[in-house]
Amino acid sequence: MSLPRRRGLTAHAATTGVDRACRMLRLPAIRSPFSEVAETAEREQMSCLGFLAELLLAECDDWARRCSERRIVAAGFPRDKSLRTFGFDANPDIDPAMLRTLVKCEWIKRGLPFCLIGDSGTGTSHLLIALGTEAAMAASGSSMAWRQARQRACRSRRREAADQDRRPLRPSRPALHR
Repeated sequence: MSLPRRRGLTAHAATTGVDRACRMLRLPAIRSPFSEVAETAEREQMSCLGFLAELLLAECDDWARRCSERRIVAAGFPRDKSLRTFGFDANPDIDPAMLRTLVKCEWIKRGLPFCLIGDSGTGTSHLLIALGTEAAMAASGSSMAWRQARQRACRSRRREAADQDRRPLRPSRPALHR
């Protein structure tokens, strides 16, 4: 593929062109630090290929971060929790080594569901939200959803009620053929 040469582009015109192209192509991570990166590349005498690689890698990192943020929002967690804020001293039955194993998300890669059951106030919701957040940040291409048992029970009751409404009031009679 050959590119048409644009002779006589000033530095300002080139910067404006890059900004405009980044807006059109929706590349915010390239657009925002472009001037700084261009100055650094010129000062450090980077090759064009090295400069392009730096910009594209910054865009890829930003894209991955935004994807994980979208997965966290889509999961519908009721609040923001992390494993760093979990009080292991409040519930000594929880093994930190087991949590480190769960954070690796092997259970997601194998397609296994994850459910914690415990009494109120023991940290089950905190752990589920924290592990789900970690999984959303780590697992690209995966989706997750936050559900509480009472939500699932209500949904199940609504389905049963809807099924009751769809049932005929009297048994259907076979049609008479002549």
